[in-house]
Amino acid sequence: MACPQRFLYGLRCALMLLWLLASVPAARAAAPHGQVVALRFTSDHGLLCRNTTDLLTAGDRYPCTAWARIPAINAPISHTVGTKSFVRATVSLALPALPAGMPCLLEGKSAEPALCFRQELVSSGEPLQAIDVTAGQPLGLAVRKIEQPIRWTLTMQPGTAHQRRIDLGITGPHTVYAILGRPQGVEEARGVPTDVRMDLAVRAVAAVQAKAGLTTAEPWLLWELMRENVEAYLPTRHYPREQAWRVPESRQLQPKGASCISIVEYVGLVGRMVGMEGEITTTAFHARLPNGKQAQRGGLGDPPVKKRAANGETWQLFLVDHHNSRAGQVGGVGGMNYYEAVLEFRYRGATYFYPGGTDRVYDHGDKVLSIFRTLAWAAYDWTIEEWVVREVVETYSQPGDKPILSVPLPR
Repeated sequence: MACPQRFLYGLRCALMLLWLLASVPAARAAAPHGQVVALRFTSDHGLLCRNTTDLLTAGDRYPCTAWARIPAINAPISHTVGTKSFVRATVSLALPALPAGMPCLLEGKSAEPALCFRQELVSSGEPLQAIDVTAGQPLGLAVRKIEQPIRWTLTMQPGTAHQRRIDLGITGPHTVYAILGRPQGVEEARGVPTDVRMDLAVRAVAAVQAKAGLTTAEPWLLWELMRENVEAYLPTRHYPREQAWRVPESRQLQPKGASCISIVEYVGLVGRMVGMEGEITTTAFHARLPNGKQAQRGGLGDPPVKKRAANGETWQLFLVDHHNSRAGQVGGVGGMNYYEAVLEFRYRGATYFYPGGTDRVYDHGDKVLSIFRTLAWAAYDWTIEEWVVREVVETYSQPGDKPILSVPLPR
Protein backbone atom coordinates (compact mmCIF):
# COMPACT_ATOMS: atom_id res chain seq x y z
CA MET A 1 0.00 0.00 0.00
CA ALA A 2 2.95 2.28 0.58
CA CYS A 3 3.82 2.58 -3.12
CA PRO A 4 0.30 3.58 -4.28
CA GLN A 5 0.12 6.15 -1.46
CA ARG A 6 3.47 7.62 -2.44
CA PHE A 7 2.32 7.70 -6.06
CA LEU A 8 -0.92 9.53 -5.20
CA TYR A 9 0.97 11.99 -2.99
CA GLY A 10 3.51 12.63 -5.75
CA LEU A 11 0.72 13.05 -8.30
CA ARG A 12 -1.03 15.56 -6.08
CA CYS A 13 2.25 17.52 -5.65
CA ALA A 14 2.88 17.51 -9.41
CA LEU A 15 -0.63 18.72 -10.14
CA MET A 16 -0.27 21.48 -7.51
CA LEU A 17 3.07 22.58 -9.02
CA LEU A 18 1.57 22.65 -12.53
CA TRP A 19 -1.34 24.74 -11.24
CA LEU A 20 0.99 27.20 -9.54
CA LEU A 21 3.15 27.56 -12.62
CA ALA A 22 0.08 28.14 -14.77
CA SER A 23 -1.45 30.64 -12.37
CA VAL A 24 1.59 32.90 -11.81
CA PRO A 25 1.53 34.64 -15.24
CA ALA A 26 -2.21 35.22 -14.88
CA ALA A 27 -1.73 36.72 -11.44
CA ARG A 28 1.02 38.95 -12.74
CA ALA A 29 -1.11 40.07 -15.68
CA ALA A 30 -3.93 41.07 -13.36
CA ALA A 31 -1.74 43.00 -10.93
CA PRO A 32 -2.08 46.81 -11.18
CA HIS A 33 0.87 48.47 -12.84
CA GLY A 34 1.74 51.63 -14.74
CA GLN A 35 4.39 54.20 -15.56
CA VAL A 36 4.94 57.87 -16.31
CA VAL A 37 5.18 58.19 -20.08
CA ALA A 38 5.61 61.98 -20.41
CA LEU A 39 5.94 65.15 -18.37
CA ARG A 40 5.38 68.76 -19.37
CA PHE A 41 6.31 71.68 -17.11
CA THR A 42 3.45 74.10 -17.62
CA SER A 43 5.15 76.90 -15.67
CA ASP A 44 8.24 76.84 -17.90
CA HIS A 45 9.02 80.09 -19.74
CA GLY A 46 9.02 78.05 -22.94
CA LEU A 47 11.91 79.96 -24.55
CA LEU A 48 14.98 77.72 -24.27
CA CYS A 49 16.70 76.64 -27.49
CA ARG A 50 19.11 73.77 -27.98
CA ASN A 51 22.77 74.84 -28.08
CA THR A 52 25.25 73.49 -25.56
CA THR A 53 28.51 74.65 -27.13
CA ASP A 54 28.39 77.92 -29.09
CA LEU A 55 27.73 81.16 -27.19
CA LEU A 56 27.39 83.17 -30.38
CA THR A 57 24.57 81.28 -32.13
CA ALA A 58 21.02 80.37 -31.22
CA GLY A 59 19.30 77.04 -31.89
CA ASP A 60 15.99 75.25 -32.33
CA ARG A 61 13.35 75.65 -29.64
CA TYR A 62 13.10 72.73 -27.24
CA PRO A 63 9.80 70.79 -27.31
CA CYS A 64 7.00 71.71 -24.91
CA THR A 65 7.17 68.21 -23.46
CA ALA A 66 10.20 68.34 -21.20
CA TRP A 67 10.46 64.58 -20.70
CA ALA A 68 9.09 61.54 -22.52
CA ARG A 69 9.83 57.84 -22.44
CA ILE A 70 9.20 57.02 -26.12
CA PRO A 71 10.53 58.75 -28.13
CA ALA A 72 13.15 59.67 -25.54
CA ILE A 73 13.06 63.38 -24.61
CA ASN A 74 14.77 65.18 -21.76
CA ALA A 75 14.72 68.95 -22.29
CA PRO A 76 15.79 71.73 -19.89
CA ILE A 77 13.46 74.51 -18.80
CA SER A 78 13.76 77.97 -17.24
CA HIS A 79 11.52 79.07 -14.38
CA THR A 80 11.03 82.19 -12.30
CA VAL A 81 12.27 82.02 -8.70
CA GLY A 82 10.36 83.40 -5.73
CA THR A 83 8.88 82.62 -2.36
CA LYS A 84 5.51 82.16 -4.08
CA SER A 85 6.77 80.63 -7.31
CA PHE A 86 5.85 76.94 -7.64
CA VAL A 87 6.78 74.52 -10.42
CA ARG A 88 3.67 73.22 -12.18
CA ALA A 89 3.51 70.26 -14.52
CA THR A 90 1.23 67.86 -16.36
CA VAL A 91 2.18 64.22 -15.85
CA SER A 92 0.94 61.64 -18.37
CA LEU A 93 0.40 58.19 -16.83
CA ALA A 94 -0.12 54.83 -18.50
CA LEU A 95 -2.46 52.90 -16.15
CA PRO A 96 -4.01 50.06 -18.20
CA ALA A 97 -5.14 47.95 -15.22
CA LEU A 98 -6.62 50.65 -12.99
CA PRO A 99 -10.43 50.61 -12.57
CA ALA A 100 -12.45 53.79 -13.04
CA GLY A 101 -13.53 55.74 -9.97
CA MET A 102 -10.73 54.53 -7.72
CA PRO A 103 -9.25 57.21 -5.42
CA CYS A 104 -5.48 57.49 -5.79
CA LEU A 105 -2.52 59.55 -4.65
CA LEU A 106 0.21 60.53 -7.14
CA GLU A 107 3.57 61.42 -5.60
CA GLY A 108 6.83 62.62 -7.11
CA LYS A 109 9.89 62.71 -4.85
CA SER A 110 13.18 64.43 -5.55
CA ALA A 111 16.28 65.65 -3.72
CA GLU A 112 15.20 69.14 -4.85
CA PRO A 113 12.28 70.24 -2.62
CA ALA A 114 10.84 72.41 -5.39
CA LEU A 115 10.47 69.28 -7.57
CA CYS A 116 8.43 67.26 -5.08
CA PHE A 117 4.75 66.72 -5.91
CA ARG A 118 1.67 65.24 -4.21
CA GLN A 119 -1.71 65.13 -5.93
CA GLU A 120 -4.94 63.30 -5.07
CA LEU A 121 -6.97 62.04 -8.03
CA VAL A 122 -9.69 59.67 -9.13
CA SER A 123 -8.84 57.15 -11.83
CA SER A 124 -10.65 57.68 -15.10
CA GLY A 125 -10.25 54.03 -16.05
CA GLU A 126 -8.65 55.10 -19.31
CA PRO A 127 -5.26 53.57 -20.21
CA LEU A 128 -3.70 57.04 -20.44
CA GLN A 129 -4.43 59.76 -17.89
CA ALA A 130 -2.99 63.31 -17.67
CA ILE A 131 -2.65 64.74 -14.15
CA ASP A 132 -1.90 68.39 -13.33
CA VAL A 133 0.46 68.74 -10.36
CA THR A 134 1.99 71.61 -8.39
CA ALA A 135 5.14 71.32 -6.31
CA GLY A 136 4.68 71.36 -2.55
CA GLN A 137 7.42 73.94 -2.00
CA PRO A 138 8.35 77.12 -3.91
CA LEU A 139 11.63 77.57 -5.77
CA GLY A 140 12.79 80.21 -3.30
CA LEU A 141 15.00 83.18 -4.16
CA ALA A 142 18.28 81.52 -5.16
CA VAL A 143 19.26 81.74 -8.81
CA ARG A 144 20.71 78.35 -9.67
CA LYS A 145 20.80 75.39 -12.03
CA ILE A 146 18.87 72.36 -10.79
CA GLU A 147 19.66 68.88 -12.12
CA GLN A 148 17.60 66.26 -10.30
CA PRO A 149 15.45 63.21 -11.15
CA ILE A 150 11.94 62.58 -9.81
CA ARG A 151 10.70 59.17 -8.65
CA TRP A 152 6.95 58.72 -9.15
CA THR A 153 4.53 56.43 -7.30
CA LEU A 154 0.78 55.98 -7.33
CA THR A 155 -1.02 54.81 -4.19
CA MET A 156 -4.42 53.19 -4.80
CA GLN A 157 -7.12 53.67 -2.18
CA PRO A 158 -4.73 55.58 0.14
CA GLY A 159 -5.48 55.44 3.85
CA THR A 160 -7.56 52.25 3.61
CA ALA A 161 -6.89 48.60 4.37
CA HIS A 162 -6.74 48.01 0.60
CA GLN A 163 -4.00 50.60 0.04
CA ARG A 164 -1.47 49.54 -2.56
CA ARG A 165 1.43 51.43 -4.11
CA ILE A 166 2.59 51.24 -7.72
CA ASP A 167 6.08 52.29 -8.79
CA LEU A 168 5.69 54.52 -11.88
CA GLY A 169 9.40 54.90 -12.58
CA ILE A 170 11.86 57.80 -12.64
CA THR A 171 11.81 60.87 -14.87
CA GLY A 172 14.74 63.18 -15.60
CA PRO A 173 17.21 64.16 -14.35
CA HIS A 174 15.40 67.44 -14.97
CA THR A 175 17.44 70.55 -15.70
CA VAL A 176 15.73 73.67 -14.35
CA TYR A 177 17.34 77.08 -14.70
CA ALA A 178 15.87 78.97 -11.73
CA ILE A 179 16.16 82.65 -12.74
CA LEU A 180 14.79 86.03 -11.68
CA GLY A 181 12.09 86.29 -14.35
CA ARG A 182 11.16 85.68 -17.95
CA PRO A 183 14.21 86.28 -20.22
CA GLN A 184 14.15 89.60 -22.07
CA GLY A 185 15.57 90.66 -25.42
CA VAL A 186 14.82 87.26 -26.93
CA GLU A 187 13.81 88.86 -30.25
CA GLU A 188 17.50 89.50 -30.93
CA ALA A 189 19.67 86.59 -32.10
CA ARG A 190 22.23 87.37 -29.39
CA GLY A 191 19.50 87.32 -26.74
CA VAL A 192 17.96 83.94 -27.57
CA PRO A 193 18.10 81.74 -24.44
CA THR A 194 20.23 78.64 -25.02
CA ASP A 195 21.78 76.07 -22.73
CA VAL A 196 25.30 77.52 -22.92
CA ARG A 197 24.18 81.13 -22.50
CA MET A 198 21.89 80.26 -19.61
CA ASP A 199 24.69 78.31 -17.93
CA LEU A 200 26.99 81.34 -18.12
CA ALA A 201 24.37 83.86 -16.99
CA VAL A 202 23.10 81.72 -14.10
CA ARG A 203 26.63 81.11 -12.80
CA ALA A 204 27.42 84.83 -12.95
CA VAL A 205 24.25 85.96 -11.16
CA ALA A 206 24.35 83.13 -8.62
CA ALA A 207 27.90 84.19 -7.68
CA VAL A 208 27.00 87.83 -7.05
CA GLN A 209 23.77 86.81 -5.33
CA ALA A 210 25.79 84.61 -2.97
CA LYS A 211 27.99 87.61 -2.22
CA ALA A 212 25.26 90.24 -1.87
CA GLY A 213 22.40 88.16 -0.45
CA LEU A 214 19.34 86.38 -1.82
CA THR A 215 17.02 89.33 -1.24
CA THR A 216 19.28 91.83 -3.02
CA ALA A 217 17.46 94.02 -5.54
CA GLU A 218 18.34 94.03 -9.24
CA PRO A 219 20.11 97.45 -9.27
CA TRP A 220 22.59 96.17 -6.69
CA LEU A 221 23.09 92.87 -8.52
CA LEU A 222 23.88 94.80 -11.71
CA TRP A 223 26.39 96.91 -9.81
CA GLU A 224 28.08 93.74 -8.53
CA LEU A 225 28.25 92.37 -12.08
CA MET A 226 29.71 95.63 -13.40
CA ARG A 227 32.36 96.07 -10.72
CA GLU A 228 33.65 92.53 -11.28
CA ASN A 229 35.12 93.93 -14.50
CA VAL A 230 36.89 96.97 -13.01
CA GLU A 231 40.17 95.08 -12.76
CA ALA A 232 39.60 93.62 -16.21
CA TYR A 233 39.12 96.87 -18.10
CA LEU A 234 41.20 97.23 -21.25
CA PRO A 235 40.00 99.95 -23.66
CA THR A 236 41.90 98.50 -26.61
CA ARG A 237 40.19 95.07 -26.58
CA HIS A 238 36.80 95.47 -28.16
CA TYR A 239 34.19 92.77 -28.79
CA PRO A 240 31.44 93.57 -31.32
CA ARG A 241 28.01 93.62 -29.65
CA GLU A 242 27.12 90.30 -31.33
CA GLN A 243 30.14 88.72 -29.57
CA ALA A 244 29.76 90.29 -26.12
CA TRP A 245 29.08 86.85 -24.58
CA ARG A 246 32.83 86.25 -24.98
CA VAL A 247 33.87 89.04 -22.57
CA PRO A 248 34.51 86.63 -19.62
CA GLU A 249 37.26 84.94 -21.64
CA SER A 250 39.14 88.26 -21.72
CA ARG A 251 39.88 87.89 -18.00
CA GLN A 252 42.15 84.96 -18.81
CA LEU A 253 44.13 86.79 -21.50
CA GLN A 254 47.35 88.76 -21.11
CA PRO A 255 46.83 91.62 -20.72
CA LYS A 256 43.38 90.88 -19.36
CA GLY A 257 40.22 92.86 -19.87
CA ALA A 258 37.81 94.32 -22.40
CA SER A 259 36.59 97.76 -23.45
CA CYS A 260 33.88 99.69 -21.62
CA ILE A 261 31.31 99.11 -24.36
CA SER A 262 32.09 95.38 -24.42
CA ILE A 263 31.66 95.13 -20.64
CA VAL A 264 28.38 97.04 -20.76
CA GLU A 265 27.03 94.86 -23.56
CA TYR A 266 28.01 91.68 -21.73
CA VAL A 267 26.45 92.66 -18.38
CA GLY A 268 23.31 93.74 -20.23
CA LEU A 269 23.07 90.33 -21.91
CA VAL A 270 23.41 88.56 -18.55
CA GLY A 271 20.80 90.76 -16.86
CA ARG A 272 18.29 90.24 -19.64
CA MET A 273 18.98 86.50 -19.88
CA VAL A 274 18.09 85.91 -16.22
CA GLY A 275 14.98 88.10 -16.52
CA MET A 276 15.90 90.97 -14.23
CA GLU A 277 12.97 93.22 -13.44
CA GLY A 278 13.23 96.59 -15.21
CA GLU A 279 14.54 97.74 -18.59
CA ILE A 280 18.23 97.32 -19.42
CA THR A 281 19.68 99.23 -22.38
CA THR A 282 23.10 100.26 -23.62
CA THR A 283 23.87 103.90 -24.27
CA ALA A 284 26.87 106.26 -24.41
CA PHE A 285 27.58 109.81 -23.24
CA HIS A 286 29.98 112.46 -24.47
CA ALA A 287 30.39 116.23 -24.23
CA ARG A 288 30.59 118.99 -26.85
CA LEU A 289 31.15 122.70 -26.91
CA PRO A 290 30.06 125.20 -25.82
CA ASN A 291 28.74 123.42 -22.66
CA GLY A 292 31.31 120.78 -21.78
CA LYS A 293 29.58 119.83 -18.54
CA GLN A 294 26.36 118.74 -20.21
CA ALA A 295 26.33 115.08 -21.22
CA GLN A 296 24.98 114.20 -24.64
CA ARG A 297 24.06 110.79 -25.90
CA GLY A 298 26.26 109.31 -28.59
CA GLY A 299 29.95 109.66 -29.31
CA LEU A 300 32.42 112.29 -30.44
CA GLY A 301 33.56 109.94 -33.14
CA ASP A 302 30.35 110.12 -35.16
CA PRO A 303 31.55 112.32 -36.82
CA PRO A 304 34.78 113.46 -35.14
CA VAL A 305 34.92 117.09 -34.01
CA LYS A 306 37.98 118.76 -35.51
CA LYS A 307 39.44 122.23 -36.01
CA ARG A 308 42.50 123.82 -37.57
CA ALA A 309 44.85 125.37 -35.01
CA ALA A 310 46.79 128.61 -35.51
CA ASN A 311 50.02 126.66 -35.98
CA GLY A 312 48.47 124.64 -38.82
CA GLU A 313 47.88 121.48 -36.82
CA THR A 314 44.59 119.62 -37.00
CA TRP A 315 43.14 119.23 -33.52
CA GLN A 316 40.43 116.82 -32.48
CA LEU A 317 38.13 117.00 -29.45
CA PHE A 318 38.40 114.14 -26.93
CA LEU A 319 37.31 113.13 -23.48
CA VAL A 320 40.59 112.43 -21.69
CA ASP A 321 40.71 109.77 -18.96
CA HIS A 322 43.12 108.94 -16.10
CA HIS A 323 45.45 107.02 -18.42
CA ASN A 324 46.72 110.36 -19.72
CA SER A 325 50.29 111.10 -18.65
CA ARG A 326 49.39 114.56 -17.26
CA ALA A 327 45.88 114.01 -15.92
CA GLY A 328 44.37 115.41 -19.11
CA GLN A 329 46.28 118.69 -19.01
CA VAL A 330 48.29 120.34 -21.81
CA GLY A 331 51.18 118.15 -22.96
CA GLY A 332 49.63 114.96 -21.58
CA VAL A 333 49.89 111.89 -23.78
CA GLY A 334 47.18 109.24 -24.37
CA GLY A 335 43.89 108.43 -22.66
CA MET A 336 41.65 109.71 -25.48
CA ASN A 337 37.99 108.69 -25.64
CA TYR A 338 35.10 109.34 -28.00
CA TYR A 339 32.49 108.49 -25.34
CA GLU A 340 31.77 106.55 -22.18
CA ALA A 341 29.64 103.45 -22.67
CA VAL A 342 26.91 103.16 -20.04
CA LEU A 343 24.47 100.51 -18.91
CA GLU A 344 21.16 102.31 -18.41
CA PHE A 345 18.71 100.62 -16.06
CA ARG A 346 15.13 101.78 -15.53
CA TYR A 347 13.79 100.20 -12.38
CA ARG A 348 10.59 101.00 -10.48
CA GLY A 349 10.46 104.63 -11.53
CA ALA A 350 14.19 105.35 -11.12
CA THR A 351 16.98 105.38 -13.71
CA TYR A 352 20.54 104.29 -12.95
CA PHE A 353 23.62 104.79 -15.14
CA TYR A 354 26.54 102.34 -14.81
CA PRO A 355 29.69 103.53 -16.66
CA GLY A 356 31.55 100.57 -18.13
CA GLY A 357 34.87 99.59 -16.59
CA THR A 358 34.08 101.43 -13.33
CA ASP A 359 32.36 100.73 -10.01
CA ARG A 360 30.30 103.94 -10.22
CA VAL A 361 26.51 104.32 -10.48
CA TYR A 362 24.83 107.64 -11.21
CA ASP A 363 21.31 109.00 -11.54
CA HIS A 364 22.08 111.52 -14.30
CA GLY A 365 24.11 111.46 -17.49
CA ASP A 366 26.00 114.64 -16.58
CA LYS A 367 27.59 112.84 -13.64
CA VAL A 368 28.98 110.18 -15.99
CA LEU A 369 31.40 112.81 -17.36
CA SER A 370 33.08 112.93 -13.95
CA ILE A 371 34.95 109.68 -14.70
CA PHE A 372 37.06 111.68 -17.21
CA ARG A 373 39.81 114.19 -16.41
CA THR A 374 39.15 116.78 -19.09
CA LEU A 375 37.49 117.64 -22.37
CA ALA A 376 40.41 118.75 -24.55
CA TRP A 377 41.72 119.41 -28.03
CA ALA A 378 44.51 117.04 -28.99
CA ALA A 379 46.87 116.64 -31.93
CA TYR A 380 48.35 113.39 -33.18
CA ASP A 381 52.12 113.17 -32.82
CA TRP A 382 53.47 110.78 -35.44
CA THR A 383 56.88 110.59 -33.78
CA ILE A 384 55.44 108.84 -30.74
CA GLU A 385 52.27 107.57 -32.47
CA GLU A 386 50.00 109.04 -29.79
CA TRP A 387 47.58 111.88 -29.20
CA VAL A 388 48.86 114.82 -27.15
CA VAL A 389 46.67 117.36 -25.35
CA ARG A 390 47.03 120.85 -26.83
CA GLU A 391 44.21 122.80 -25.15
CA VAL A 392 41.86 122.02 -22.25
CA VAL A 393 38.30 123.31 -22.58
CA GLU A 394 36.71 121.62 -19.55
CA THR A 395 38.20 120.05 -16.43
CA TYR A 396 36.15 117.39 -14.67
CA SER A 397 38.65 116.31 -12.03
CA GLN A 398 42.09 117.41 -10.94
CA PRO A 399 44.75 114.99 -9.68
CA GLY A 400 43.82 113.98 -6.14
CA ASP A 401 40.15 114.85 -6.54
CA LYS A 402 37.72 112.28 -5.21
CA PRO A 403 35.29 110.96 -7.83
CA ILE A 404 31.63 111.85 -7.56
CA LEU A 405 30.09 109.29 -5.24
CA SER A 406 27.70 106.68 -6.56
CA VAL A 407 24.03 107.20 -5.82
CA PRO A 408 22.45 104.92 -3.19
CA LEU A 409 21.05 101.70 -4.60
CA PRO A 410 18.06 99.74 -3.31
CA ARG A 411 19.10 96.55 -1.55
